[in-house]
Amino acid sequence: MGKVKGPLFNKNVDNTIMMLKKEWENHPNNFKMISKQIPQYNAKQIRQRWKNHLDPNLCHEPLDEAEKSFIVQWVKVNQTTPAATIHWKDLISAMKDRFGKLRSENKIKNFWYLKQRSLKLETRIEQEMQQEVDCKYTVDDDNNDIIPFQSLFESHLITNIFDFC
Repeated sequence: MGKVKGPLFNKNVDNTIMMLKKEWENHPNNFKMISKQIPQYNAKQIRQRWKNHLDPNLCHEPLDEAEKSFIVQWVKVNQTTPAATIHWKDLISAMKDRFGKLRSENKIKNFWYLKQRSLKLETRIEQEMQQEVDCKYTVDDDNNDIIPFQSLFESHLITNIFDFC
């Protein structure tokens, strides 16, 4: 069963969140305070909207090649095992220090998981292609040559035809 989604955010709600965030910027529970003013959203939804879309410090441009490369290298260095948790907040901080741009956690995660999915797909395609190649060729034991199965089949067929005659 899928998640039950609340109402979608719109420009008016976004503007209200930005105005109230500015007003209660230093309040320790500012997202909770905002959710009391906009009751159709809870504090977590408002916080996520702020962190991923509304924060004026966010860079909304696509990741450049240097940033993509940095993400891949950072994960290689900081992820101890393939199943280990990636500490996204640390990566975001490292990227901000390195490139001077604040990127949303969503943007970085979307890049990372898309990259992983495409690598798995490439690996699967390569394996399927290798299986196809393995199925189409065999080794001629007499000459240690690799010959296509079709040629082997044709020569076997021709030999058997001549044997038949």
